[in-house]
Amino acid sequence: MGDRVSAAGPAVGRVLAQAMHIPMHLSSLIGVVRAIHDRVRREDVRDGDVFILRMDDEENRLSPAMLDAWGEALQAVTDAEGPKALVTTGTGKFFSNGLDLDHLAANPNDLAPYLFRVHRLFARILSLPCATVAAQNGHTFAAGAM
Repeated sequence: MGDRVSAAGPAVGRVLAQAMHIPMHLSSLIGVVRAIHDRVRREDVRDGDVFILRMDDEENRLSPAMLDAWGEALQAVTDAEGPKALVTTGTGKFFSNGLDLDHLAANPNDLAPYLFRVHRLFARILSLPCATVAAQNGHTFAAGAM
């Protein structure tokens, strides 16, 4: 894994520099995890060796739909050949507001399966075969900081 990570390093630095100075232009750069209402649309695009996942759903809570989109996006990163890195960011004033408490209030019997899915997401990110960076553009709370 070390060779893949170091090969992607310069590209990650370039993308991060661009992302931190011009956050609203990220959409012209790359990959998106975008939730629109309760539907999630994901576009797979790659900037060289760097995948950028931009959450664009107001508070970017970890809703069931967002978890689905993350799963698909992480699979695309995992399946990609060659050197790679993953940068995640959000839009607006939130990076992520964590768990979707509205979903849990409306679906109290879903607590255990929902938390299992969230923990599985965290495990997948930690075990990705590449470097990962969270370019936190705004407020980040609770599980959103994980």
